[in-house]
Amino acid sequence: MVPAGVPAAPNAPTVQVLEQVGSQNQISVQWNEPFINGAAIKSYTLTQSGGGDGVKTYTPTTNSQTVTVGTSTAPYTFTVTATNKAGAGTASAASTPQRAVGKVGTMAAPSIAIANQTAAGGRVTVAIHRSTRRNATAMPPMK
Repeated sequence: MVPAGVPAAPNAPTVQVLEQVGSQNQISVQWNEPFINGAAIKSYTLTQSGGGDGVKTYTPTTNSQTVTVGTSTAPYTFTVTATNKAGAGTASAASTPQRAVGKVGTMAAPSIAIANQTAAGGRVTVAIHRSTRRNATAMPPMK
């Protein structure tokens, strides 16, 4: 019987921002199961870096993990290591950097409308639109 060796390194993890839960953001991290080298994978070590949070580690038993992160606009990166009965393999390459929050909203150009125009004057309505992470919302017109 040939003894087992440590597993190969997984490919770089892929990341996706999920819906916000309260004031916390969530990121889904997934990776492939690497070549097991003669023994089944017992666990993974997922390492999270960046985002202003310092380094955090997780020990999932499957090839995905959802992590809860703060509201930092600094990007996060992730690496993963597989472990079997022979030990831990080498770490994957880092994931593509991912911000936990969408691009900071920007103000759209205001719209101006003249209404009720008569010889005595009229009314000017100015509408300002602000962008959010998901869609644009209109503010009530200023009078």
